[in-house]
Amino acid sequence: MTLRDLMLETGIAPNTMTRIRKNKYVSLEILEKFCQVLKCDFKDVIGFIESVDESHEKS
Repeated sequence: MTLRDLMLETGIAPNTMTRIRKNKYVSLEILEKFCQVLKCDFKDVIGFIESVDESHEKS
C-alpha cells in the first residue's frame, strides 16, 4: 500500500500526511484510522523517541 492509497482509504487530508512526514503532531483519531485500515495496533505505527530538553539538563 502506498502512502497515497493509505490517505485515500483513511480519508485523511493531504496536509495531515505532510505533518506525518515531518514528524509533527497528529491526533490519535488519525492513528486509529491507520490501524483500522492496516489491521494493526498503535505500537505497529508509532514509536517513542525521547527528546533532550537542554533547559532541564544537569550542569
